[in-house]
Amino acid sequence: MSIPSTSSSSTGASMGNSMNMFQSGAAGLSAQGTQAAGQDGSAMMDQIQQTAAMQMQFQTQMGIIQMIVKMNEALAKLFKAIGEAIKGLA
Repeated sequence: MSIPSTSSSSTGASMGNSMNMFQSGAAGLSAQGTQAAGQDGSAMMDQIQQTAAMQMQFQTQMGIIQMIVKMNEALAKLFKAIGEAIKGLA
């Protein structure tokens, strides 16, 4: 039984080819990862903007409600004062 001989030049070329394939694959994976990260980042920013808009809308609505409550309280005090004045005239 004989062992086939391989020359060192073919082994070196094969390793060089394998290294090039590895580097090419790594570059492709890196590009895909960068693209995926960019898409995820954009999606997260969109979600953050939507959440911020909802919070601002809620705060604005709460502010309007508080303003209406204060106006109603002021009107109630005014009507009470008018009633007291009329009561005092009678």
